[in-house]
Amino acid sequence: MVLDDKTTYACDVSTPLPVTAATAKWTSPTLPTGSAQLVPRPSPPYVAKSMDPAPQKDCTDMSLAHPDWTVNDAVYVPGSASGIDVTESTSLNLTLTSRALSLGFQCRFTGNATGTGDATVLQLSCSRDSSTPDPYGSQSVFAIEYKPSDKSLKIRHDWLCGDPAGKYIADYRASKTVTIPFTCAGDAGGVCRTTKVVVRGELLRSLKLTPSFFPAPPNADTKGCTANSAAPAWVISRFLYTEISSILIFNGAQLGGTADVAKTLEVELRNTANNFTESCRLGSEGGRCLNGNYPAEGQRSIETHVRFNLAESNVSVNQTWYCNDTETSGL
Repeated sequence: MVLDDKTTYACDVSTPLPVTAATAKWTSPTLPTGSAQLVPRPSPPYVAKSMDPAPQKDCTDMSLAHPDWTVNDAVYVPGSASGIDVTESTSLNLTLTSRALSLGFQCRFTGNATGTGDATVLQLSCSRDSSTPDPYGSQSVFAIEYKPSDKSLKIRHDWLCGDPAGKYIADYRASKTVTIPFTCAGDAGGVCRTTKVVVRGELLRSLKLTPSFFPAPPNADTKGCTANSAAPAWVISRFLYTEISSILIFNGAQLGGTADVAKTLEVELRNTANNFTESCRLGSEGGRCLNGNYPAEGQRSIETHVRFNLAESNVSVNQTWYCNDTETSGL
């Protein structure tokens, strides 16, 4: 989303701060020329797998970009006072939602375990929520292990994606180990719960991308980002334009006229749609702000350009940002 505010704001020593710039115009972002995909599909040959019947939808794009899961409503009841011995009374139940597939799975400990003491590992069995159809024909298979001694949960997920026309099929595997922040009632044999844990998977096939997810742009998940971007505004909390001039004096006499040495513009502004604050120190005519807001690897950045017209006393702001607060999976 690109916005450009060219409203004139009179700037002088009496102008109070903050100043709100709220008459911006915006244009929708466009994908690169010739591209109609969120991310490129892997190049053939594809892993030969059967998808019969053919899928109703294609999950390739989301599988490449977000092989992630959400762990919801996990409840663990240790089978002994130590919480690490497997007994018939041990139970672990959780709901796992795949972001790539938008499908939910019910997972539970059915009694299978390996190791003893601190090395005990519980093996979970998962089944898809039958109330939600699978339009991708994903044939999902999970291998999930939980180690009570360090509260680590290992997720491995295998699934298929293909197009409805049957032109290609790809076999995917993603895996990740995370710590589950259980809160337990009591120190001995209490019920342990957690509400929601987002797990960013690492794609191991058909392409190996580690880490595979692209980090969301800064403040993209801010609540109300998308709705508030329809009427964008910035709050300018700092505005300082400085001119430093010099003269050359030799033997007490000035040589030539006054020469401008430096002109600088310092601006701090906050986008009210995503609460992102940008600080800029620029040359006299402004430019792109580059003051430490550098993206992580693979992450889109918020790009801000500020210009100041001294003769007309107006400030122009052009900023590109991203919103992800309407993602249906809640990630």
